Amino acid sequence: VAKEGEQGDFARAMEGFRREASLLSRFSETEGIVCCRDYLEEKRTAYLVMEYVEGENLKRILARREKPFSQQEALELMRPVLLAVEGMHRKNVLHRDISPENLILKPDGTLTLIDFGAAREYELGVAENRTVIIKRGYAPKEQYDSAGRQGPWTDLYACCAVLYQMVSGILPQDAASRSRKDELEPLETMEGIQVSKS
Repeated sequence: VAKEGEQGDFARAMEGFRREASLLSRFSETEGIVCCRDYLEEKRTAYLVMEYVEGENLKRILARREKPFSQQEALELMRPVLLAVEGMHRKNVLHRDISPENLILKPDGTLTLIDFGAAREYELGVAENRTVIIKRGYAPKEQYDSAGRQGPWTDLYACCAVLYQMVSGILPQDAASRSRKDELEPLETMEGIQVSKS
């Protein structure tokens, strides 16, 4: 028997789970995004049936690599993810949790974006309070504030932070600290890192 207040929490969690399934189902054919096969409710709970993405998350790969990815390698790996994120944005969906932890490198050498628990629909120009979701180094400043104006730029910041780490081997300075004193070292000033001006 659920305690007082727990039923409301459970109902909100179920609704969030339902919303995640609904959002994911829009992208079942999109390369670079994990596929949601089915959603079902049984025995007073809910289940998402997801595609199994074989591979390892990018966070673990970055931790054990002896040298960073080259600019070309990083861009080639992130290209399908960037295209998938662009497709999400065209359908007014933000991921809001892009990080190496949520990118799986498959045996075929491609990256797949997973974990849509923080994903939300958005409407440009419409202000609304959002849950604060922060992955230090990857979350932009607007994600530190529930009233922060989020949009496609929110995911783009996170993608750029992932690219920065892939090429430099360094976790980017978190956005809250950067807004006070930006100490993020530009890639072009790092010894041994070769990147184009663009």
